[in-house]
Amino acid sequence: MKSRLNIRNTGLDDTWAISQLFRRPIPRWQRLDGDGRVQDLDYDQLTLYERWLHGGPWMSIETGAIWLNHLMHRGVITLIAEHKQQIIAYLEAYIGQEPRPYGRHVHIGQLIAEGDYAEEARHALVQHLIDWAEDDEEIE
Repeated sequence: MKSRLNIRNTGLDDTWAISQLFRRPIPRWQRLDGDGRVQDLDYDQLTLYERWLHGGPWMSIETGAIWLNHLMHRGVITLIAEHKQQIIAYLEAYIGQEPRPYGRHVHIGQLIAEGDYAEEARHALVQHLIDWAEDDEEIE
């Protein structure tokens, strides 16, 4: 059976959709006021730093674009899964080198998926990474 998903490398144009994947699970956006009390706010009322405090660079398109650009220039593997041209999952994987017996390896740093095909998307992204690692002679 042909997969319903398309797996591909990310591009900077994907930043908004990836940011949405990371932001959707956050139920409330908050910050501390000058007296140390928690304020519930709309997302748009937060500064970039306050957004970042909710979960890192993917909490805004601005910091997400900077982060994704950094990852792509550092050789980090960044993949997305699409269903009907909608991004539904994201994977970030790092190539590492450890002393024997581990040697060269791939570490998944981020894996997030949503929607009806979330489980299938996670599986497809990890399988894509495994297939890539098995084909890449430098990994061994």
